[in-house]
Amino acid sequence: MKSIVGVDTSRTYTTVASLPFSLGTVVQNKDGSKAYRLVQMTVGAAVAGDMLAFSAAGLLDRSIVIAGTTDAAAAGMATVAIAQNSYGWIQVRGANDVAMVTDTNVVAGNVCSLTTNNDIKPATEAELVNDSVIGTALATDTGTALAIGEFLLLCPVV
Repeated sequence: MKSIVGVDTSRTYTTVASLPFSLGTVVQNKDGSKAYRLVQMTVGAAVAGDMLAFSAAGLLDRSIVIAGTTDAAAAGMATVAIAQNSYGWIQVRGANDVAMVTDTNVVAGNVCSLTTNNDIKPATEAELVNDSVIGTALATDTGTALAIGEFLLLCPVV
């Protein structure tokens, strides 16, 4: 992974030519506690807090879809809005940078997976052995959300 020095992970891009790195590049902050991946949103547009998955083809080309549409594997979380067919950074490791939506059943300590509504839920036993696990809750949700820093993203790095 590359150091995050000089990388603005809140920035989005409209063309491949404008990308600072190749698609799929993962960078981390100076202390290594957070990591971000450069991706393309191929289906739909993401808003901050959306949980994202690789498209079926995305395992090779790093294209991303809103979780629940055609999930192939957990990809990460949008920390800023990314328009369809645009490029941007998604968070893949570390305490969440933005609030995230839950299914109302998340308690502290739950290992969580993606839902079909682009949010998170406690993982089932079957999900613990595939790539849909996205991280661990550090707190119990308040209704349908976890605040900033209440979730530890641990997405597979592919």
